[in-house]
Amino acid sequence: MALSKKVFALAVIASAALATAVSLSFGSDRGSGGGTGASAPYPRGAGISRSSRGTRIRYLQARGTVQPGQDNGFSLKCPKSAPNAVSGYFYPARKEALGKLVLSTSSPFGSSNRNWDIGVTGLGTEPEDFVVGVVCVR
Repeated sequence: MALSKKVFALAVIASAALATAVSLSFGSDRGSGGGTGASAPYPRGAGISRSSRGTRIRYLQARGTVQPGQDNGFSLKCPKSAPNAVSGYFYPARKEALGKLVLSTSSPFGSSNRNWDIGVTGLGTEPEDFVVGVVCVR
């Protein structure tokens, strides 16, 4: 059982590193987005946190609403107990919204490994609720 947790943690870290490398190679074509400052394109999310035994993994989440044709999201900061942001994710708050939302941004920002920026764009004709999150590891 301990081996499978280590393999899972390594898989999460490896996939996050690959996603980061790919996202950094494409750069960013969006300015400061809907954010509050140049260093954080989106407002900070208050999120929730969970952890597993063994390797410290925390999942911070925040909920939001995106307007049709607009971009919205959050900038999440990992806690000191799991200070390495390795990946971001999102999902619609209701299953009927599948296909009406796309991930527009998922990348680290700032000078530390603790911050992750996640953006969602609405493709539908009405506002849609969404959940974004960041995986934090120690």
